[in-house]
Amino acid sequence: RKARKRKAFRTPPWKKSLMDALVITDSIINKKSPEHKNRVVILLLDSAVEVGMRAYLINVVNTADSKKEATARSFEDLARNVKGRSKNQNIDRITWNSIENMHRVRNKLYHEFADLTVEDSSITTYKAATLDLFEKLLDIKYS
Repeated sequence: RKARKRKAFRTPPWKKSLMDALVITDSIINKKSPEHKNRVVILLLDSAVEVGMRAYLINVVNTADSKKEATARSFEDLARNVKGRSKNQNIDRITWNSIENMHRVRNKLYHEFADLTVEDSSITTYKAATLDLFEKLLDIKYS
């Protein structure tokens, strides 16, 4: 009898990159400096959220239509597409509101205000929303 080879569970690269973003975010949050660390964290979390939403449509929903939806040019269109596809994942309005609000803050940081500050409490709320989204859409559990 031939021995059956066990298939090793491998984490897909798109999932690893999202986990890396969370690890890097934590390492920045836990440092006392630099003074504007929250600006960096919000940019990193926002990028991870957008990549995560695209990964959900491409790798989890995985239909021709969802793959097309993943190419949405605006964050708002992408979020609308994900909301429409993820109604069974029980992502609450508070999570979506936090994600959309912090994306607007990110846009202000990135495009408008160099001196805008982001409070630690906003980062904590945004990170919690990101973790909730990743767990429910992508089965990524991070603590």
